[in-house]
Amino acid sequence: MANITLAGILKDSIGEIDVGAIVTFTHLTTTGQTIAGTRSNLIVAPNGAYSINVEYGQIRIDYTTRF
Repeated sequence: MANITLAGILKDSIGEIDVGAIVTFTHLTTTGQTIAGTRSNLIVAPNGAYSINVEYGQIRIDYTTRF
């Protein structure tokens, strides 16, 4: 199955990098090798950069700030 890369710089609502924030990607459907309910967590680095490969499908993205 095909993958997609999600990448960028994560900033909060006032434009500052939200270091330590957690972004959770949850697959809502079983697609290819990925089973529904599978989660991947990403912790925002000090420079705000993130990059994650996820398999195509229906995915819920949750964002949890450290504040």
